[in-house]
Amino acid sequence: MADKDRRWFPVSFTDGGSQIDDEQRRRRRKKCLIYLFLLGTIKAGITLLFLLTVLRFRTPKFRIRSATFETFDYSAAPNPSFHARMRAELTVKNANFIKYKFPSSDVSFYYNGERLGTAFVPGSRARARSTEEWDVVVELSAAVLISRDQLGSDLRSGFLMLNGRSRLNGKVELLKLLKKKKSTDMDCIISIDLNQRMSHFHLFSETPMVSKEQELPNIPPAANANGHAHRDTEAASNYAGQQRSNKRRKCLVYIVLFIIFQSAVIALFTLTVMKIRTPKLSVRSATFNNLNIDNSTAKPSFSARMNVELRIKNSNFGRFNYKTTTIRFSYRGTSIGAASVSESYAKWKSTKRFVVAVDLDFAGAQSDPRLVSDLDVGVVPISSQAELRGRVKLLYVMKKNISSDMNCSMEILTGSQQLGNVVCS
Repeated sequence: MADKDRRWFPVSFTDGGSQIDDEQRRRRRKKCLIYLFLLGTIKAGITLLFLLTVLRFRTPKFRIRSATFETFDYSAAPNPSFHARMRAELTVKNANFIKYKFPSSDVSFYYNGERLGTAFVPGSRARARSTEEWDVVVELSAAVLISRDQLGSDLRSGFLMLNGRSRLNGKVELLKLLKKKKSTDMDCIISIDLNQRMSHFHLFSETPMVSKEQELPNIPPAANANGHAHRDTEAASNYAGQQRSNKRRKCLVYIVLFIIFQSAVIALFTLTVMKIRTPKLSVRSATFNNLNIDNSTAKPSFSARMNVELRIKNSNFGRFNYKTTTIRFSYRGTSIGAASVSESYAKWKSTKRFVVAVDLDFAGAQSDPRLVSDLDVGVVPISSQAELRGRVKLLYVMKKNISSDMNCSMEILTGSQQLGNVVCS
């Protein structure tokens, strides 16, 4: 029966070791899948946030905020007419995270589809997430009107309705790489109250701005008599094809930028948070009690109780849990004492300091002739060695076993009872 047990024990031990290896491989696969899922989730969240904020191009809003009149002269009968000098405050609201540049343009004011006057809009730019404001002055005169049938009744009623129309053909530019043309149309209604005694006439209402994708309002032929010809069907088709080609190129640029951005995020995350660094165990200082020295040539002796201050520096973004370990002290290769470090942990990105006590006894080094000379000089060189084993835990999911080796050299100054020249590697 004993022989049978001896035959089966090695087989059982081998099978157990194989099962342990398989279980470790399965755990590693599970951890790898969890890491990939977490990394993909973080990437998706950052990318979605980036696309919904910075890379989302919004159409700027171009509108008339207010209007005042420096002069306004009108006559309702017998020949209805008016002449006014109007100062209008224009605004361009840029809701993008990058600046919006636009060239020079003009704003035309109409009455019943007939243009009364035009104001020049200088080219400028609207900073990111800001509103650009400026004033323009325009002369409005009814002398250019062809039909004045409705004008007389409007002047007698005390209210005059004008339209302000314009278009800005600008460009949104990101880091001089991403450029997107954004055109915004303005179609505002200005209601002028002629019965007020004040010299200022106010803007009562304005219609929402028309986006680039929408069509412009229908303007009578007289209002379009400004030198701009209508595009024919072939020109419109060519323009649509060119727009599609531009969209394809921009899509490729977005994809390339997206890949570069993802690579940068992965590299940054890998080189900072996910990089596991080896914690460092070292000796900082020490104090001595019960120091006994006998430097006689026949039988030298030296004993002391040393209180050693140790340091564990954890540079990881996760907690370092270490096991109980032993620190051994030696004099020129001869063991003179040992201290135990209890099981504990060091917080992430922190340094833990603690004190351990060790009794040094040089009885084993009495045969070394260098001990007498070291005691006579008052400088006794010693060294310490230890291996600190533990585990680093990142993001409460990722765990990795790691060990830190300590090898320190130092000198005991017997005269001042201090520890000097501490060098750890």
